[in-house]
Amino acid sequence: MRTQLHIGEVAQLLGVTTKTIRHYQKIGLLSEPGRTSAGYRLFTAQDVLRLQRIRRLQSFGLSLKQIKEILGDPQQEHTLREVLLSLDQELAAQVRELEERRKKIQELLREQKPIEQLSLENPTIQFMEEHLADYLAQVSPAMRELEMKIYAILGSFRWSEDYQEQMQQAMLQAMPYLTEHAQEYRELLVLGERLAAIASLPEEAPEVTQLIHDFIQYFQTFSFWLERFGQSSYPTNQAFSNVASEMIASLLTPSQIRVLREAFAQYTLRDANNDFPTCS
Repeated sequence: MRTQLHIGEVAQLLGVTTKTIRHYQKIGLLSEPGRTSAGYRLFTAQDVLRLQRIRRLQSFGLSLKQIKEILGDPQQEHTLREVLLSLDQELAAQVRELEERRKKIQELLREQKPIEQLSLENPTIQFMEEHLADYLAQVSPAMRELEMKIYAILGSFRWSEDYQEQMQQAMLQAMPYLTEHAQEYRELLVLGERLAAIASLPEEAPEVTQLIHDFIQYFQTFSFWLERFGQSSYPTNQAFSNVASEMIASLLTPSQIRVLREAFAQYTLRDANNDFPTCS
């Protein structure tokens, strides 16, 4: 009397395909079964029970790799308690991860951040919040949002090995310099506020033209700002610098791009032969 099952019979009992059972064997989840003289696979009751455990663990959302780690070697199965404890720990870790992700999503919903700022662990943004809080408190919400978008772009890519440190060092060095030139700094802040304020104006608006003139006049008078800090805002690699500039331009409106392009024509941030990018 036959006491073992053929692969088709096992597949029928478990509601799976024979291909699935063969795959379990191939990846080591199930021992190679015995065979008939004709070469057909034969499965014992223990084989069927192990297959049932595999299917039940799959129903909890575990991958085959995780199941293999939980069940161990087919010849050395863990106890049910060990399996359940391991499964509980795995699910608890998944729950914590999902709760953390949901918390971040809820924060984004409350803050209504633009997509450019969705990288909550951006090191440049974290650095600014930690070290430049006094500066950020002085600027308007519109200007702060614009700056955060720009630094989120500049800080979220690996431009070079030392670029992140270079940019942070430049920010730290700027603080005592701003204190020494408080009046000039306040005038620059006003220009920045005006740049943020013209976002919705047409390119040929009188306010835009006047702002271009005022930026040019300012940097002709106080050129040390660009000479001291302008280059540190961009990666040193020329191709990366051009790409970074284009990325920043994508965050600005046509009127803002016109101001920066024309105002920095004589004091470019990168190269004397390169203008600020036009909007696409």
